[in-house]
Amino acid sequence: MIVEFSVKNFKSISEEQTLSFVATGRDREHPENLIELDVPGMSGVKLLKSAIIYGANASGKTNVLQALGFMIRTILVSFYRPGPGSQIPVTPFVLDEHSPNEPSRFELDFIAGGIRYKYGFILDKEKVHEEWLDHYPQGKPARVFKRESSITPDEKPPSNLKLKPAIFEKTRLNALYLSTAAQFREHESIYLWFQNFLSHMEPGWPVWATFKPSELTQEIKSQYELLIREADFGITGFQVRPVQREEGYDTWEWEVGREDAPERGPRDRKFFRIEFLHPKLGSEEGVFLSMDNESAGTQRFFTLIGPWLSSLSSGGLLFVDEIESSLHPILERSLIGMFHNPRANTKSAQLLMTTHDTTLLDLSLFRRDQIWFTEKNESGATELYSLSDYTPTPRKEEAIQKGYLAGRYGAIPILGASLSDNE
Repeated sequence: MIVEFSVKNFKSISEEQTLSFVATGRDREHPENLIELDVPGMSGVKLLKSAIIYGANASGKTNVLQALGFMIRTILVSFYRPGPGSQIPVTPFVLDEHSPNEPSRFELDFIAGGIRYKYGFILDKEKVHEEWLDHYPQGKPARVFKRESSITPDEKPPSNLKLKPAIFEKTRLNALYLSTAAQFREHESIYLWFQNFLSHMEPGWPVWATFKPSELTQEIKSQYELLIREADFGITGFQVRPVQREEGYDTWEWEVGREDAPERGPRDRKFFRIEFLHPKLGSEEGVFLSMDNESAGTQRFFTLIGPWLSSLSSGGLLFVDEIESSLHPILERSLIGMFHNPRANTKSAQLLMTTHDTTLLDLSLFRRDQIWFTEKNESGATELYSLSDYTPTPRKEEAIQKGYLAGRYGAIPILGASLSDNE
């Protein structure tokens, strides 16, 4: 579970911005949208099951999600990054004089295995300057390890930093200690938490990014088919058919036994087509249609089902950019409702979204502290703030959608005369 995420000096984000999943005591609506904690040191704290971010185009809401995605990818792959001279692919804020030459900072406050952790790092394109992991086994902070820029891998780290010398000396300047340590079975549970409990979805992702035929058990297939039927697409089932690449395909997988192939190519893959069963008038059998015959909304929904089911079953965090992409607003609300529904969300899964769909700005669906906004300040930098921080606090019967479009909460485009004057 996520408690808070903070980022500084990344893309459009200059000063540190923090997205919090901690429920405020001021908002007492929708208790079903909250996670009750049984974690040392967090008595009385409740976490949100979801958060949604609004903002004008280019205001930086996607960059908040991309910052979290960058943090996860860096943890998972920095050990494998080529040699000492390869650059870290971080993008700092560039619209002032000092930020391009300063490192970026990322920190995640999270709960894994019933224990609270804080993990973060500071880095630039050349090296990792700092890295830390703290935990709260008895409710008070205790150091797991800390890495400082003044100590290089060819030096023996002081014992108070709790870095294992044999692992630290193998940690390149452009790699994370956590990423390196996990390869030697040290702090592996934390590394695997980042690998298994955080997943990202963007609009336009192809189905092969989320759908794996080898993982399609009969139980999972039944869950897919149930959701597809209930989404009212006129589809009653689907099948996955192996094909040759030349025939055209929707998804693919590496062939079993080829994981260690030095150079992978099309010959190392198996290709599949996904076909959807539609009822046929006057026939009990129906007809299968290929995915490219389906609407963009059907394809988008099918691509979302895998991450949705996976996050709900594992209790992970799913973050989705532009959740409204190709989906009807009623279908969006239903998908979000699965995370709020205690019967569907039994593992305390969380959902983080960006959207332009103002029909979701509804206090019958979200609490005030679940609604966030991004806005550019005078220097062109992103500022992130919650509706619950707005003064005066919106009343529970207030028309949030109308107020937002009228500019009451900011985070809307300020159009020029050519676009705003329609007379």
